Amino acid sequence: TEAIGARIQQGQDDLKYGEGTYGTRAANLNALLELWAANPVIGIGIHPFWLISPLTTEEAIYAWGFSDIKWAGLLAAYGTIGFLLAILFQIIFIYLCFKLLRKIKLSDINYFFLLFFLLNMLRDTLLGFDYNLITVSIYGLGSINAFFVANLVYLYEKNIKPVDNKTPQEKILKINIAQKQ
Repeated sequence: TEAIGARIQQGQDDLKYGEGTYGTRAANLNALLELWAANPVIGIGIHPFWLISPLTTEEAIYAWGFSDIKWAGLLAAYGTIGFLLAILFQIIFIYLCFKLLRKIKLSDINYFFLLFFLLNMLRDTLLGFDYNLITVSIYGLGSINAFFVANLVYLYEKNIKPVDNKTPQEKILKINIAQKQ
């Protein structure tokens, strides 16, 4: 408890004096929001990563902020449109994870991956909201999250999507009959 209390005190001092981890994140957050304000609808792209190395202090702050603060980096890079699409992604996949976890009765490796994906998105959204907020980064989905999405799609196809056992010929016949009527 003493170690936790000391860390909280250090974080408060970092924020108050603008130094350390929290102070740096606060400065980066402000810089990214100012960058976003320059082009709020579609953002500025990810030009700080096109540099070999940052040339100015401003570029260094942006480059650090883009790699550290997911939601603000995404907002600055892709604007309000890209940010809202990322939020929509988050909401849809959290909903699908809950829906699948309620439906699936067999606990296997795919169930574990689905649960892990849900917990990862909830952690980003609820616990790390100050610098994460979303699972999507300016790079899109990381390789692990792309794997989790593929697993979710597989489980959705296997457990939720209605089964259509008709052959292609039966489907064509049904369409022809419907057209004649």
